[in-house]
Amino acid sequence: MTWNTGAGQHFIANNPPILPNHNGIIHPQSRFVAIGDSITASNIQLTGVQMPWLVSQSYGASHAVTGQAATMGKALLCGVFGAAGKTSTDVLNTYLPQVLALSPLPSLAVILIGTNDAGNSVVTSAYAANIVSIAGQLRAAGVEPVFCTLPPNNAGQATRDRLIREYNDFLQRFCAYNGMQLLDFFKMLVDPANGQYRAGYNSDATHPNQQGYWVMGTAFRALTLPNLIPYVTGDQGDAHNMIPNGTFPGAGPLGTSLAVYSAGAGFTDSVISGDPGIVGQWQQTLGAAGATQHIVYFHITTGFSVGDTLAFACLMQQLNTGNSGTTRYASVTINFNGNGGNVVPIQALSGDFGPFFVGMEFIVPTGTTSIDVLFTTNGQMTARWAQATLVNLTTDATALITEVAN
Repeated sequence: MTWNTGAGQHFIANNPPILPNHNGIIHPQSRFVAIGDSITASNIQLTGVQMPWLVSQSYGASHAVTGQAATMGKALLCGVFGAAGKTSTDVLNTYLPQVLALSPLPSLAVILIGTNDAGNSVVTSAYAANIVSIAGQLRAAGVEPVFCTLPPNNAGQATRDRLIREYNDFLQRFCAYNGMQLLDFFKMLVDPANGQYRAGYNSDATHPNQQGYWVMGTAFRALTLPNLIPYVTGDQGDAHNMIPNGTFPGAGPLGTSLAVYSAGAGFTDSVISGDPGIVGQWQQTLGAAGATQHIVYFHITTGFSVGDTLAFACLMQQLNTGNSGTTRYASVTINFNGNGGNVVPIQALSGDFGPFFVGMEFIVPTGTTSIDVLFTTNGQMTARWAQATLVNLTTDATALITEVAN
């Protein structure tokens, strides 16, 4: 790798090819990680010790989650490396080594970092040097970086606003010069009249709200979709799927092998057939007025060992969420029985959406004896799930890649 030490600290010759192939989940080019601060980590839910870099924020499902959902399975989020207050120096020294230690490596790394650098008055040259180092190490490892411009900020701090503009100008020039993809979130979210967030796109001075994140996630879909190949289970007899009857066969009210985990008053379960856009049936839960929470689940006892890397995926839809009363949203939770931890691929995504893709990759933690995959409906609304998939990448990754390639 050689460098241009002039303005912008650009890459020059000998760059590795964009979007290299890797052995990875389902298909080599379907995996990505998201790296950043609280804007990236927003509403990523995880407890337990197997992925300690993840934290929970409360501003809405982030651009990484909504981007994955918008691709309808053509991208799988296999790690979120971010937390509140983090800077480009934190990414360089802490998160980047963790990403490069993943096996297999992801194909893409979506990087949104710099809001806290600007808040701490980090000069643009220092910020740029960190970005150059991050990009160089990722490309040297065969992971293609996708940088994002920083969103606007409504705090009204002149130095921060100036630095955000300078950082974004650098990112645009740097990515253009080096043939890197760039997601221009600032342009999507800014009100040109005042340089702050467009009305209805932010939850506070710094963070987007759900509407803002959907704009960001849709842009990710448009940028990456041509390079990504989908996979969720497409066969009731899929030997790779650890979830029995993941296409929800049967006459209902619950699909075969599905059971009620926690029954809530005012909820009705059923299976919905005849949708040509899915394989099998939708498993539906309908909440009436006054309903609070209802959970159905799959219980899995075989096909995994502690330390295995598993990947969950499904299609999901939520409807009729505009009713008044209790909080209304659907979620998916994976419990590790015997360990006490869990991962939550999606939670508290508000509004009518779908069908969209939900997925997460995770490591089975110490002490796990069985796994429950929980589908939760909260409040007066309609939630649907289809093509529930859980695969063991440790024991089955090569077979999965070969199957898709054929």
